[in-house]
Amino acid sequence: MKWLEGGKKEYFRKYESKPQRIAYKKKYNQTDKGKVVLKAAAKKYWQTDKGKIARRKFNQSPKGKDWRKKYSESERGKEVLTAAYKKYGQSVKGKQTQERYNKRHPGRRAEISKRWRQIHPEDYLKVRKRYYHTPKGKRAILRVITRRERNMDFNPITNNPFPKDIKTEWHHINDRFVAPMPMKPHRHYKGDSHRIGCNNLLKNMGFDLKDFL
Repeated sequence: MKWLEGGKKEYFRKYESKPQRIAYKKKYNQTDKGKVVLKAAAKKYWQTDKGKIARRKFNQSPKGKDWRKKYSESERGKEVLTAAYKKYGQSVKGKQTQERYNKRHPGRRAEISKRWRQIHPEDYLKVRKRYYHTPKGKRAILRVITRRERNMDFNPITNNPFPKDIKTEWHHINDRFVAPMPMKPHRHYKGDSHRIGCNNLLKNMGFDLKDFL
């Protein structure tokens, strides 16, 4: 029966290579039903041992690396990769992997986060804004405010020069002295970057802080 099976395989191989068959499959794969069938077949194949070996071989090839780079830079690729990273990071395996990496490379994660914030300032502001509206973010803000009120003095370096129609707050330029500044820019910076960012804004506004820092 082996010769019969071999003959059938050879027949179907020749049949599938015919121009008419290739044109039909190409047209069929572009239909809604064809896309569903093709996607299901591809998913099933990539989960097999043969498919995993083929994917690994392709990813390591120059063509595969070039394709992955272009795909990761596309809008669709960014969405897929972001969702995949997020899903993996929230899984038990992902958390364990991250924990092991942080132990082997102390400070590396903070360095990567800092570089990402510098490259993507607008995205960082959006992420931070969403975070500070979550219960965890609100608790973090409350801890910072409580710590500052408990440990810092309140000595204004000048009177409030801003008009009454501008909402102002007192910013601690250090643990002893405060300076007035508009509420919106004062609340623009959060966390560790708050003091440095606000001090730079005050200097740009014309405040002389060198005698107090």
